Amino acid sequence: MEILKKALLGFVLVFLNVNVASGYEIVIDSTIDGIRDSSTQTVEIIKTHLMWQDDESAKSVTKNWQGAIEHCQNLNFAGYSDWRLPRLEELRTIVDKNNSPTIKSEFKNTASSYYWSSTPRAGSSNDAWFVYFGNGNENDDDKNLNVYVRCVRDSK
Repeated sequence: MEILKKALLGFVLVFLNVNVASGYEIVIDSTIDGIRDSSTQTVEIIKTHLMWQDDESAKSVTKNWQGAIEHCQNLNFAGYSDWRLPRLEELRTIVDKNNSPTIKSEFKNTASSYYWSSTPRAGSSNDAWFVYFGNGNENDDDKNLNVYVRCVRDSK
């Protein structure tokens, strides 16, 4: 009988195989980074303790930078109201250049386009950083551009 345990010390998934003759065998699968909850349309990344919005609006809502920040701050989704626009380094953690769009396979709602981060460009009050999920690269541009929005929250 095989039982899936959600997390071992909050970092990896563990598969527990029960065999009457030999007892227990623990197999750690380090290839699994996150868990998609289809009922709430969220993805939780185990290593970073971040929960990501992954509903239809994650591939349809575009805002300018300030609008993106406010959109996430005002989001009441999946039973939580503490959403925020992710920092650039947080967006980097969900990039997977082996996929198209270039995002971890647990995500189902992603445009192959630009997604805002909350990180402004140093030395320029007019620009902020984004990740382009068409190829996984990052860049900065004018905060007045309308760019896709994916919100995040701390899950721990």
